[in-house]
Amino acid sequence: MATARSCVVLLSHRLCDATLPRLDSLRDGLAGRMDIVLALTEPLGRAAAACGIVEALVFGRDDLYLPAYGAKAASRRILPGNPDLVLLAVRRARPDHARYWYIEFDVWFPGGAGVLAELDPRSEADLVVPLRAHPRSSSPKWHHWPSLRIPPAEAMAEEAQHHTLLCLHRASGRLLDAADAAYRRGWAGHFEATLPSIAVASGFTIERLNEIARAHRGAPVIDARGFRSNGCEMAEPGLIYHPVKTAAAEDDLRAGRSVSKKG
Repeated sequence: MATARSCVVLLSHRLCDATLPRLDSLRDGLAGRMDIVLALTEPLGRAAAACGIVEALVFGRDDLYLPAYGAKAASRRILPGNPDLVLLAVRRARPDHARYWYIEFDVWFPGGAGVLAELDPRSEADLVVPLRAHPRSSSPKWHHWPSLRIPPAEAMAEEAQHHTLLCLHRASGRLLDAADAAYRRGWAGHFEATLPSIAVASGFTIERLNEIARAHRGAPVIDARGFRSNGCEMAEPGLIYHPVKTAAAEDDLRAGRSVSKKG
């Protein structure tokens, strides 16, 4: 059987009443069209095995924090800012995909995840993001800018340095390869700055999900009310929501109540 061109990676720091149904939702909506990977770190891998989830990709610390990555891997922690190290580990484990969707467990698809398969072939962008990427020159107070490290030989103007919310995104295989090489050259920092900035430095394209959705179906898939970093409220059932960390938060949204990042 041929390998699907796109791989969907669900990453969670816990197995809970949200993560496992979200995994089932991805399988239901995308089966046969995309490869689905549950990516876990070592302690969660043991928990997954206890739950009977044997197909997860489980990564230990040595799989993620490569010495060659230098400062990028120095904290030996995923949070804050290093979920891309899991995505790079998936790339090494499953190198035959052209594109990799990264989805954090608190992204909710009340209308079903099939929308990803619908939109996936509609864009050749190397980085597909949920919200606009902001240049450093226009958002100098973003709290993770101090983490960004760019080798002096590759210095970029502030207009070229970008950050964006990456709880849901799609990265091409060649962008992940470029990120791997950049970290080996000394790039470091929060992945919501490194990935888009590496994309710009490499001459790669960045596109928003809503740009793709409006061109293809004439309607957005994300609304500012329902997709933010710190909380959300229900807009329309068919949209994508974040952050929705628990089944109770899903119930609150359905009932018209807003939810916070804390769930």
